[in-house]
Amino acid sequence: MEQRRTRYIPPSERNQTEPPAAPKSPQPAEMQTPPEPAPVAPPEPTPVTPPEPDKPKKGHGKAIVILVIVLVILAGLGFAAYKKAPYLLDRLGVMQEDRPFTLVIQRGDYEYKATDTLQEEQIIKSGADFRKYIQNNAPGFVYTPGEYLLNANMSFADLLFALQHPDVAYQYVTVAVPEGRSIWKIAQLMEDNGVCGYQEFLTAANDYDYDFDFVRQLASEDSDLICYKLEGFLYPATYDLRVGMDARDVVKTMLAAFDTYLPADALDRCAARNVSFRQMMTLASVIQAESYGQEMMRGVSSVFWNRLESPNFMPKLLQSDPTTTYSKAIAEEVPSASDEMVKAYDTYQITGIPAGSINNPGAEAIDAALHPADTNYLYFVTDTEHNIYYAVTLQEHNANCRRVGLM
Repeated sequence: MEQRRTRYIPPSERNQTEPPAAPKSPQPAEMQTPPEPAPVAPPEPTPVTPPEPDKPKKGHGKAIVILVIVLVILAGLGFAAYKKAPYLLDRLGVMQEDRPFTLVIQRGDYEYKATDTLQEEQIIKSGADFRKYIQNNAPGFVYTPGEYLLNANMSFADLLFALQHPDVAYQYVTVAVPEGRSIWKIAQLMEDNGVCGYQEFLTAANDYDYDFDFVRQLASEDSDLICYKLEGFLYPATYDLRVGMDARDVVKTMLAAFDTYLPADALDRCAARNVSFRQMMTLASVIQAESYGQEMMRGVSSVFWNRLESPNFMPKLLQSDPTTTYSKAIAEEVPSASDEMVKAYDTYQITGIPAGSINNPGAEAIDAALHPADTNYLYFVTDTEHNIYYAVTLQEHNANCRRVGLM
């Protein structure tokens, strides 16, 4: 058994520290003033650094741009819808006012005239939209002449259906008006073809209430001696006219043709010859009645102008037989005509140009009146085969008359 040994520690190595003395009991003492505390310096303020602004997150700016674009697009679509709404309602015939209108389509009206008229009359908002609708829904559609009872409250579908079924269908007839026909013969031609009545035509042709510059010129040159105001200006041509047409529309059609074919220098030539526009056209009608073909017309024109302008030819009698024939017709056809009017058309009784035209001349006769041949002839006579013989003196003329069997 191991013996436990105790190590010996010499006193010198032992811990010299004495245990702490026990606290002494406090002794009463004089009250002493506690020392003043040392002043404490206030703490220095800590500088405050403002916070840095937040940096935009990646992709945030792009989202704003996209949002703005979307809003702009939506605003544009809304504005477009606002602008388009009236046209959509018009197409559907919704919220449209009650406005009846009779559309008249004549033969020869150009393709867009019907839709243009409907737009002008506020039956539709846009002629172009309606034309597109027709092209998409009735590609082979063709307008039929007639009258159509329409209304602004009709949809495009209803309008298209109505335009395929005229309320009044028009029938047309082709009427050829030859050159040199008098107003009475033209009126009879119109009645014979069922276009309008004889007397209705004469009444319509005795009025200046037509919107043409040359008609206004005629009105300014009016005279009580003129039998029919528009005789001489009903242009001879071939017309497609409606059966049962208003006589004024017939006259207007013929006046429009005259206006189209009237030479541009007509008024200037009148001024150069010191005659009125009516006098020039009246002379053209006399030339028309006396001549056959353009060359003869220019020669006959030169004879009449030489008689009117030559100082050596007196009196200034044109002495045209057709004027005498017309004068007699006035006395027979117009009971109210005065003796002065009847006489004013007979160039054997009056000097100068007659009061008015004796027929309705064509383009060649009008041109001949404006541009006569350059001659010194004062007389002419024709034979039964329409050959013409000119003369400068009366003696030569009498010889020509014997030649053709007139003396």
